[in-house]
Amino acid sequence: MHDLQEWTRRLRDQDMPVLALTVQQIAQASERDDSSAAEISRIILQDSALTARVLRLANSNFFNPAGHPVSTVSRAVVVLGLNTVRALSVSVAIINTLMNPPRERVMQDMARAFHAAVQARSFAQACRVRDPEEVYVAALLYHLGRMAFWCFGGETAQRLDEALQADHGPQARTEMKVLGFRLSRLTANLNREWRLSPLLGDALEGTGDSRVHHVKRGIALAEATERGWDDPETLRLLKRMAEEAGVSQEVMTERAHENARLAAEIAADYGAPDLARLIPRPGAAVRDQGPEQAEAAPAPWPEPDPALELRILRELASTLEGQPDVNLIFNMVLEGLHRGVGLDRVVLALLGADRKRLQTRHCLGPDTEPLKAAFDLDTGASPGALPSKVLGSPRAHWLRDLDEARSLGIPGAVLGPVIEAGGCLVMALALPGRPVGLIYADRHPSGRPLDADTFTSFMHFCQQANLGLAQVFRTGS
Repeated sequence: MHDLQEWTRRLRDQDMPVLALTVQQIAQASERDDSSAAEISRIILQDSALTARVLRLANSNFFNPAGHPVSTVSRAVVVLGLNTVRALSVSVAIINTLMNPPRERVMQDMARAFHAAVQARSFAQACRVRDPEEVYVAALLYHLGRMAFWCFGGETAQRLDEALQADHGPQARTEMKVLGFRLSRLTANLNREWRLSPLLGDALEGTGDSRVHHVKRGIALAEATERGWDDPETLRLLKRMAEEAGVSQEVMTERAHENARLAAEIAADYGAPDLARLIPRPGAAVRDQGPEQAEAAPAPWPEPDPALELRILRELASTLEGQPDVNLIFNMVLEGLHRGVGLDRVVLALLGADRKRLQTRHCLGPDTEPLKAAFDLDTGASPGALPSKVLGSPRAHWLRDLDEARSLGIPGAVLGPVIEAGGCLVMALALPGRPVGLIYADRHPSGRPLDADTFTSFMHFCQQANLGLAQVFRTGS
C-alpha cells in the first residue's frame, strides 16, 4: 500500500509529468511580478489542443457573454482578463489529461464537477462576490485527487471501487479503510504542488476565504440533483441559496435549471461531450441526446487559415487604435504567423539595450532551441553583417539561396539546412532610423514548401508589428 506522499509523487512525476510541467509553468508565470499576458499566451500556444480549447471557451456564452470575438490567445487575455484565461488553461490541461482515455468513475466525478462549478460560479455572481472565476475553478477541481486516482490507481483503484460498491456508507470512511488516507488529502497535496488555487486549498480545509461557502454550495447542489430536482435536499438548498442571494426561490430554481443545461454545453467546449448525459438536467433525462460528435484531433502542423489570418489582422488593427502594449502586439503577430499563416516556427529576436547584441525573445513551434542560439549573436562581430544587411533593410526577405543568405550575414550553421530544404522568411523590426530586431519564420519541421502567398502574409504581419512599434513610440506607452 502506498502512502499519501508516495501517491502524490507518483501522480506528479510518473503518471502526469507533462500536465505537471504545463500547470507549473502557468503558475510560475502568473506569480512573478514581471509576468505578462504575453508570457501566459506563449505557454498555452505551445500546445495546439490546449490553444484550440481555450479559444473555444473564450468564445462561449458562458465566459464571454458580451460576444466579443476572440481569435488569438493574446486577445483572449485582453477580453476576458489574465485570471480567467489562466483558470481556463489550467482546468483544460487537467481535464484533457484525466479524460484520455475516459473511465466511468472519472466521467461521473467530472460531470458532477462541471455541474458544481457552473452552479457555484452563478451563485457567487448572484451574491456579488469577487472573482467568481476562482470559485468556478475551486469547485471544478475539488475532487481532482479522486479523479486522478481513478485514472492512474491501477489495482488499488479497483480494490477501492469494489469496496465502495460493497459499502454504502460515507465514501471518505471507505477510502480510509482501503488506502489509509482520504482522497481529498491527495487533492490538497496536488493543489499545493502545482499551486493551482488558494481558494481550492481553503475549501478543502473548510477555512479562510469567505467564498468557500459558494464553492461548497455548488458542490452540494450538484450532488443533490443526482437524486432528482424534486428531491427534498435539492429544494432545501435552492431555498437557502435564494435567501442568501436575495431573490425568490422561483428565480433561483430557474437559474439553477439553466445552469445544469449550460454545464452540459461547457463540458462539450472542454472537449468532453459525453459528460452531458451524466449531468441531471430538468426535462432532459427522458430525451435521448443522441451520439455526440467526436472532436477532431488538431493537425500536426498549423495549416494556413485565410479566414483566421484575416480575423487576427483585424484584431491587430483594432488593438493598434488604442494604447497597445508592445508585448501584446508582438504576441499577436507571432500567433497570427503560426496559426493563421500556417508557419511551423516563428522567432522574435530583439536588440539589447546596448544595441550591440541580438537576443531571441520569443519562439513558437517545435524544435526552436537551435533557432534561439542562431539569433543570439553579437551584431558588431563583423563589418557589414546582420545590422546593416537585415536589420537595416525595410523589406522582407525570402531566403532560398545560401549565397543570398551569406551576403546578408545570416548565420549559416543552423539556417543553412533550412534554406537548402525550402527557405525561410525574415524581416526587420524598426523605428524610424533605428533597428529594433527581426522576425524569422520557416516550415522546416514539416517539410512543407513556402509560397508567394505565405511570403506576402508574412510581410503583412511584420508590417503590423512595425506599425505597433511606431504607435507605442508615439504614445510613450
